[in-house]
Amino acid sequence: MNMLTRKDAEWTWAGAQQTAFDALKLCITSKPVLAHPHKQFDLEVDASGFAVGAILLQKGEDSKKHPIAFYSATLNKAE
Repeated sequence: MNMLTRKDAEWTWAGAQQTAFDALKLCITSKPVLAHPHKQFDLEVDASGFAVGAILLQKGEDSKKHPIAFYSATLNKAE
């Protein structure tokens, strides 16, 4: 799906894109769903040679970390 957002990418919606979309939709609509922020946060970040990502987390009443927000970005050549 990320390849479809590139500047010169040809728009193609085939089986692979539909499968990725369905998997993404299932992930964001299934437990654990995003929680409402109300306590101290934890921020977990990761980076590679081509992308960065982060998750804002908060401990729930069950003492487990629950996602509040997600961030990801593909880096360009200069970055």
